[in-house]
Amino acid sequence: MDLLSVRLKIGDREYPMKVKPDEEERVRTAGKYINDQLKSYREKFGIDDKEDLLAMVAFDCMVNKLKGEESSGAIDSSTEDKIRAIEAKLKGMDVPKPHKKKSKLKSYQPSPVSLSLSLS
Repeated sequence: MDLLSVRLKIGDREYPMKVKPDEEERVRTAGKYINDQLKSYREKFGIDDKEDLLAMVAFDCMVNKLKGEESSGAIDSSTEDKIRAIEAKLKGMDVPKPHKKKSKLKSYQPSPVSLSLSLS
């Protein structure tokens, strides 16, 4: 698979990287998000130190990631609970089993055949 060469500017530095074409938009969006957060923290807290700003953005991103994972786990758990409840209701129901219809035709039974091949 071909990789694209991308230059991403984060803060005051440019970072060259190679990305898969289907990930380019996600990488650029992440870079824009980081730059927006850096600007927001600089304006909100009056911090000019790049390392402090990057640390705050990294921390904020990790908190959001963990929050998303917890939320996803809660959704999975809720879905599993609903499936169990539906299964329990189905077990309690008297569901008729489908009847197999017997065919009036006799099934074809091939007779055994022996073959012999000779290669000359």
